[in-house]
Amino acid sequence: MKKGFTLTELLIVIAVLAIIFLIVMPIVLNVFQDARRESFFVGATSFNQDLSSWCVSKISTQPSDFDFLTHAWTLPKPVWGTCP
Repeated sequence: MKKGFTLTELLIVIAVLAIIFLIVMPIVLNVFQDARRESFFVGATSFNQDLSSWCVSKISTQPSDFDFLTHAWTLPKPVWGTCP
């Protein structure tokens, strides 16, 4: 009685593993990309909140409504000398 696997059995196992790999890899890559994107938006939001807090502490008024995520003013641009 011989012990071990035949060549056909090994090739079938390799083929099944390759198919599973091809199915799973795009899903894993999308998860990493979504995590990077979310990390960027969390950092940008934190920066926006920190800048607003700094402006309030330095000029003791509310900063103008500049959205750093979209780079757009929600109100008319303020005069020179105020925080963005």
